[in-house]
Amino acid sequence: MWPDDLLAALRAQARGVYTAEAAVELLAGWNNGYWIRRAAANLAALKVDYSDDPDEIGDTPMASIDWRALNPNRITASSGERAILVIACSLGGGRPVDLRDCLTSLGLHGIDCVTAAIVHAGGRRPDGV
Repeated sequence: MWPDDLLAALRAQARGVYTAEAAVELLAGWNNGYWIRRAAANLAALKVDYSDDPDEIGDTPMASIDWRALNPNRITASSGERAILVIACSLGGGRPVDLRDCLTSLGLHGIDCVTAAIVHAGGRRPDGV
């Protein structure tokens, strides 16, 4: 699957739920979409459910990540990569997160991405989303 197709399908599924949108956008925005590219290469690794059926609104297929079933500790990743995934799981699935552990694993770009995701989850979409 192409990463752009998967991202469009994840966005279509998350549309209208700020926390879900924020989780998807965090994965898309960090490190040039690292987690989206990785998920596109192996849907099972990130517990992605992809449907070729278009949504009712348009002709975009739908995809969702089972945030609660996804276990970031079982995925080979650096501490920064894992931190982004842990925070996305918290936003998307309501899991508790230790921000102290996560944020100390991130550089400034990662912290900026997390900050934008938190603002988005609070109801303020960034321009273009």
